[in-house]
Amino acid sequence: MTVAIAAIYRFGNIKRLTSSLAVLIAVTLITYFTSLPALATTNIAALGANDRALTEEQQQFEEDLKLTPDGSHYSGLEHVEQTTAEQMPVDNETIEQSIRDYAGDSVTIGVASGSVRLTGRVKDKDTAHDLVEQTKSIPGVREVTFNIGLDNKAS
Repeated sequence: MTVAIAAIYRFGNIKRLTSSLAVLIAVTLITYFTSLPALATTNIAALGANDRALTEEQQQFEEDLKLTPDGSHYSGLEHVEQTTAEQMPVDNETIEQSIRDYAGDSVTIGVASGSVRLTGRVKDKDTAHDLVEQTKSIPGVREVTFNIGLDNKAS
């Protein structure tokens, strides 16, 4: 209150004080609302967590999220740990052929720079899960994106 009285005395004009306060409030609001997206970002520590850091219940919940609500599709994105020095990464064609040997003709495979995309249909969720895990085990695969239809809906 004292600051306001001193400001009125200093400025001598209420109009000037009002416009100054309006500008100050506007700047404060703009600063606050432009910083909200930064405050709402994902927890950075969680981005580095791997499957070994999750409890079994969390892993099961994460696995359940890969199914569509009606249980007819298994989809998601899996990142793969770096290939170790003992494992020589293979080229895209070799990755594709390795997956083809396991998946058969019912799955369409796309490979680019170690990123694999799997689409198509398989028997059930377990087969789809095994296909993704098998793909992740190939040296040189960096990530696997999958959207696989299930002939037998998961419950």
